[in-house]
Amino acid sequence: MAWHIQGQWYGTSTEGNYTVASIDCRNGVYQGRISLLETLKINGKDEHIWNWSKFTAKEVGQHEFTGETGHSTFHTQQGLPLSETDIKLINDHYPGFEWPLTTTFTAKLISPSEMEVSWVSKYPTQEKRGSTTLERRIAGGSSIKRESISWADFRTKALEAEEGLVYRGQARHWKLQTSFHRTGRADLEAYLDHEIVEVERFLNADSDHIYDIRNDRSLGALLNLAQHHGYPTPLLDWTRSPFVAAFFAYENASALDKQKEVTIFVFNERKWSQMAGNQALLRSPALLLKTLELPSYGNTRVLPQQSVTMFSSADDIEGIIANNSGESDEYIRAFAIPSTERKEVMRDLSRMGLSWGGLFPGLDGVCKQLRSKHFN
Repeated sequence: MAWHIQGQWYGTSTEGNYTVASIDCRNGVYQGRISLLETLKINGKDEHIWNWSKFTAKEVGQHEFTGETGHSTFHTQQGLPLSETDIKLINDHYPGFEWPLTTTFTAKLISPSEMEVSWVSKYPTQEKRGSTTLERRIAGGSSIKRESISWADFRTKALEAEEGLVYRGQARHWKLQTSFHRTGRADLEAYLDHEIVEVERFLNADSDHIYDIRNDRSLGALLNLAQHHGYPTPLLDWTRSPFVAAFFAYENASALDKQKEVTIFVFNERKWSQMAGNQALLRSPALLLKTLELPSYGNTRVLPQQSVTMFSSADDIEGIIANNSGESDEYIRAFAIPSTERKEVMRDLSRMGLSWGGLFPGLDGVCKQLRSKHFN
């Protein structure tokens, strides 16, 4: 198992502040963002504020690193930048309150999934020290337990299912993770500032719609289009149709050869949105997991696939869901259906009108439909 610090790390500092470190390696330099969720008591209530800063680091020994943060920005718990009114309120309740200037830190890996960090933060008139142990989840299979079920029984459940559910079909029981995070990248801000600027330029040159990544809604639509054409994004595709999900779980016969079962996840999108909301700041220090209805400019696949998009700034989607669940299946469940039933499943789906040609309008869908017919 590789020992490296790239990825997303979580922990709680000695001061009780929840900490997230999102670390990339670019051109041999470690860099990323650190988020600290601090708590202040204002008017008798706990107010939570994100301290968000960019950092760079270098390796100074075996699995040992040193680094420094730059200027911090401060945000509400929901991720909005603090207004002048917010800052005045804090200063009024905490006379002499100081905002940090810079922080230096040292970090040491003690296992592939655990890292000890200590730091010194400089303020206008003082220094403060802190430490934490950060952890991350190593990539692997899904932690969501599956209920084994036949295709016939799943089909019956699907037809009787309540409203407000969304589905995702997978040939294997991979953990839920966006294509961006599967690349090993974690610093979403750098991705939006660099890679997506280039994506915007190229897509605008070849699109009837002009995207503007300074606008979150337009940015979301651009990411959605790029995702559907194979570009890594912080989006995860779901569908309102359990049968579309089944199609994507079963369509690739070669992926099923050595697998005993496919997985279909069922997520209570309505209940999650009531708890978490369905508006997302794509640039935010907070770890967000939101389902979004995005514009489908130039994206002809959204309607036939009944697509629902999940945005995640966290690489551990399943951990975010679990941390907000009172019971293990409060928001999400998974079904395991035998891969040996593929012939019957694809026949039933074809009778429902679900095929590559229908789900992927255009030449791509035609060629995939013919490939499936001629070679599967």
